[in-house]
Formats: sequence, C-alpha cells, structure tokens
Amino acid sequence: RVIADFSLNMLGEYDASGAESLRIRDLPGPPADVRRLPSGNFLLALAEAQKVIEMNRDGEIVCTAELEGRPTTANRLPNGNTVINLQFGKRVVEGDPGGRIVWELKGLNNALTAQALPNGNVLVCEMNQGKVEEYNREGQEVWELVGLHNGCQAQRLPNGNTLVSDEDGLHEYNPAKEKVWHLDVPRGRFWRY
Repeated sequence: RVIADFSLNMLGEYDASGAESLRIRDLPGPPADVRRLPSGNFLLALAEAQKVIEMNRDGEIVCTAELEGRPTTANRLPNGNTVINLQFGKRVVEGDPGGRIVWELKGLNNALTAQALPNGNVLVCEMNQGKVEEYNREGQEVWELVGLHNGCQAQRLPNGNTLVSDEDGLHEYNPAKEKVWHLDVPRGRFWRY
C-alpha cells in the first residue's frame, strides 16, 4: 500500500502487516494523490506545486508536468497517457507522454477527485455539488449519485459498486444507487482514502 501524507510532505509504502518498506520525504510539494505504477515508480499529483510528477523508488524525479488549476488526482492509463483532475481549472484532462492534451472534460465545479475507469469513462466527485458523476468520452453524464454531504472522493470498485467519502462517513453504493455499506466517522471530517 502506498500512502501520500499532505501535511508531512512525504509518501510511504507499507506491506500487508503495516510495516513500512519505503519512505520518501521532502517531496517537491505536498502530495494530494499518489499511485504506484507497474514499473514500481510513483505518480504524484502535487496540488500546491501545480505539478504531476513520476518519481522512482530512490526519490528521483523521472518526469514532470506543470499544470495550472491545482492537480488533485492523476491516473496512468495502460496506453501511457495520464488522466489528471484540475480542481481549480474546473476540468479533467488526458495528456499523452509528450505532454499534449488529447481529451478533456470541462465545466466541472470544484471536482476534488477523478478516476479513469477501465471502460474509458471518468468518475468525478464534485465536492460542493454533493454528487458523484460518471462521464463518457463524449462528455455526457451516464451515471449520477446525488445527496452527498461535501463528497470528498469517489472510487469505482472492481465489483461495480462505488465507494464514496463525505462528511457523514464512508459509503458503498451499488449501480442502482442503493447504499450497501457504511462506516461512520466524526461529523465534519473530510476523508480521502
């Protein structure tokens, strides 16, 4: 498991028992999101630094993309492209390895996270709107979950359900939008997982 710690400006990697196997401190900006790539490198969205970087296990930066709009999540696709949520830019973009934007979804309102889905769609959590939406490549909304209390993050699970965090806790919804699981958290705390 890889964890990004925004307040400590570091990332850590942990095995199934919780033992730390790697720690990289003093990143070039506090990490809003981290993913381990198949190569073993890490893909990090550095919101405050306006960058997305790829870093190897020695802490060396392999490549950098500077992006205005506060990148809060980054997902590497199998074709080598990267899908990035730009919270203040009000859009999600897909860039190729050369840095060229090949697709974008515009007009979002404070989307905190975006997840690239295997079917090519994008799952977006719009924090102040109280909803999670799935958009296809044509920019059409194909699924929507409403009524959240400041939704912070959404993730589509392998079983097709959607895991959502908001001020009321952590919730799992099936495709019919029925809540099938819930974990209470103290009211008013924002959780990202």
